[in-house]
Formats: sequence, C-alpha cells, structure tokens
Amino acid sequence: MNERKTWQRWAVYVLGMVVVVAALGGLALQTTWGQVLAAKAGKYTRVLAAYVPIGDGEIRFTRQLITADSSTSRTIMWESVKPEASPVVEYRLKDGAVTKQTAAAKSQESDSEIKCVTATESVLTDDEVTRYLYTATITGLTLRTTYEYRVGYENKRGDWHPLTTAGSGANKVATTDDEANESATMVSDVANKTATTGDAEAAKSEDFTALIFPDSQSADYRGWDALAKEAYKRNPTAAFFINMGDLVDNGEDASQWDAWFTAVEPMIEDIPFVGVMGNHETYNLQWQVREPKAYLSLFDFPAVPQREDKNRYYSFDYNDVHFVVLDTQLAERPEAEREQALAREEAWLRHDLAATKARWKVVLMHKDTLRYPNTKRPDTVPGITDMGYAFMPIFDAYHVDAVVSAHYHMYRRRGHIKDFRRDESGPLYIISGVAGDVRYATLWKSHPLDTFVSPYPAEANYIVLTKTDDRLTFEAFLANGTKFDEVQVNKQ
Repeated sequence: MNERKTWQRWAVYVLGMVVVVAALGGLALQTTWGQVLAAKAGKYTRVLAAYVPIGDGEIRFTRQLITADSSTSRTIMWESVKPEASPVVEYRLKDGAVTKQTAAAKSQESDSEIKCVTATESVLTDDEVTRYLYTATITGLTLRTTYEYRVGYENKRGDWHPLTTAGSGANKVATTDDEANESATMVSDVANKTATTGDAEAAKSEDFTALIFPDSQSADYRGWDALAKEAYKRNPTAAFFINMGDLVDNGEDASQWDAWFTAVEPMIEDIPFVGVMGNHETYNLQWQVREPKAYLSLFDFPAVPQREDKNRYYSFDYNDVHFVVLDTQLAERPEAEREQALAREEAWLRHDLAATKARWKVVLMHKDTLRYPNTKRPDTVPGITDMGYAFMPIFDAYHVDAVVSAHYHMYRRRGHIKDFRRDESGPLYIISGVAGDVRYATLWKSHPLDTFVSPYPAEANYIVLTKTDDRLTFEAFLANGTKFDEVQVNKQ
C-alpha cells in the first residue's frame, strides 16, 4: 500500500514538472533569444539527422572545371567506383565573404543557407576500369565572391572546398542564338554590379595570376606530383591552372589518370582546371592512335556549337582576358575526317575571336606553330608546322596577344611573330617547357625565330601568368622556385 502511494506522489511530481517546463518553454519561444535557440537546435538536429560524412574511397578526384564565364558559374565533377543515388553539389557563401557585391545577397541569405544542384551521371569504362562520373554546373553566382561547395549523394556529404568567382567576365561568346540574348542580359547585369564598386577596388579585383604547366606525361608521376604541389604552394592565390596537353603518357592507361589526378590535389578542388588535349591522350595501350575516350569523358569544358568537337576546343573569359583552347590533334583523327574537322575549328576560331570584347586574347595549343630541326633528323629544316599555317594568319587577323604551346618538352621564347616573320605587332609566342619526367635535353636545335632558350633543358618547369591592368607577364620557374625567364606584353 505504501509503495502505491509513493508511486502516485512521484507521478504527480513528474507531471507537474512537465507542465512547468512546457509553460516556461512557451514563454521562452515568445522571446527573441528563445526563438533563436530553438531554431539553431532544430537546424543542427536536422543536419545531424540528415547527413553523415562520406567515407574514404566513396568519392574520388573532386574537381573544379573552368566555365565560359567564371564570374557567374563553375562546373564541379567527381567520380566513384560504384553508382551513387541522388548525386548533388551543395554550395553556400563562405562565412565572412561579404563584399559590396554580396552585401545585398547576404542580407537575404543566412551564413548557413545551402543551395543544391543535382548532378548528372555518366559511365566511363576504359582499360577494364569503370568510373561513375558526376557533373553539376553551378550558375547564378555573384562576381568577386568566395563560396564553398561540397559533393554528396543520398544522405552523405563530403568536405567543403573553396570556390571563388572571377571579376567582370561578361564577354562570353554566345555559341547559339538562344545564348545571344542571355549574354546581353549578363553583360548588363555585370556592368551594374561592377558600377557599385570603387574604381580602385575594381581595378585591383581584375588582376589575377594563373599557373601554366607544360606536358606532365611521365613514367613515374612522383616528379609531376611534387612540381604541381610546390607550384601551388608558392602561388596560393592562383585563380586557375592550365595543363598544356599530354597530361598522361598513355590516354587509355587508367593508372596514369589516377596518378595525374592525385598529383593535382588539392589544387583542382580549390581552383578551376583548364585542360588542353595533347597527342598522348589519343593513344591506346598498344600505342596506336584512337579516339581520346578518357580525356573527353573525364572533363566537361565549355560547349561549342559543333557538338562532335565538345572538349576538344573551347574558350572562356577570366576577367578581361579571353582564352582560347585549340585542338591540334588533327593528325590523330581518321584521315577522312581531318580536312572537315580543321575547317570547323578554323570557322569557330574566327567567330570566337571576332565576337569577344575582352581586352586581351591568349591562345593555348598543344602542338607548336614552328618546326624545329633535331639531332635525330638532321635533315629537317626550321620552318612553320601545319598547325602554324592553319592558325597563325587567324591570330594575326584578330590581334591575339600571346600564344602558348607545348609538345616539344623544351622551353623557348620566340618573341613577337606576324606573317610568319619577326614583327613586334604580332602575338608573343612561347613554348611552355616540360613538367613530367620525359626530357629531351639534347634533342632540339635552334630556330631563327628563337629569342631565348632555357638553360635548364633537363629540368621540369612551370609558368606563372600574371595579368594586371595594362600588362601580361609570363614568368618561368623551376620546381625549386628558381626563375629563369620573364617576358611581358604591354597594352596602353
């Protein structure tokens, strides 16, 4: 009997406490601090309940890729070894990233608000390895703003990575009639946003640096890994990086692609990548030429009207510099396709260079415009290559400022060339050097148009491109930071 009374007293006590707590809670929710605490508690509860971290090996090789206008968009890709349901990219303004351009947006969006873009899936099976590839393009971003993004699927999410947009990159070339109106609207929008910024701040924000890596193909990718990481460490504010073709030694070898992606981490997660296709991307395991299947699948670069040429060539703006990436692998196409493929590319190039309103124009191409004699073929005479005859007159006609190439695995500066001759009114031509372990220290002879030859032919190098208001500067460095060349293009 006593035990029953004791239980009843405890029941009444507990019920009374519940009533009191509920009443206090109701009063608290009528206050600002109470509502804030409740909202935060609910938010964190939802996050903890909704997402779990992605485990090791579940996603691989997350990468940012350049878009036609990096002031308002960015493409994110990643891959996995098995299919992922509900793949997404999430992004948000990075804490503290408040500028005059983002203040209005920030007032309408809490620091923790996350936006989501659904990713599409594609499958690449090559070298008996299957990769599930996921791609999402984020649009509608604000120029000169720092965001962060993460990838995920189902209820899992990865780590956050930085994503910083460019300044006024409104000179995107419309690739279709529908994009023409969109481009005009974007120009107006960017102009209005830029007008809210002081002149000094705007000028400063238009300056940037970019890393340019020559051929990285290797037998052992540890050297390329060390060079890429050291260059990024020495240039942590680089806006994007370029690899000038022959990323790998064999385009079908899956292990080489894994080594290449490993080498460029975390750089490729933090800043966008600009790819140039080389001839080694077209080789199969038997060293026969084939369709560059892996290269064309592993990246998603800006589209061109010629859908069959997607990822082979493209263009993009970064601030007031218009970059053109060319496909020089015409000899690696089936012979019956070469003439038509070159005609399409030449027509596209003329339209692209004519349409851009950017102040600067820079061309990136793997194979070079000049023919060099070498010690293995002593009867070869200096001259112009097929790619030179095809493209150099177009560069002249549309006032390209600089042309950077690769392929020879040597660094040469040729100065300004126009109409196939030395002419200071023509573009500056540079062969970028070598970044992998395939070196030709004594192979190449001189060319009459050379103005500087690297004194380090057997060492890997990279280039830092710096753009300021009236100047493009190209500085060449060894892996240890030794600078061995510098050249500028000035414009008033």
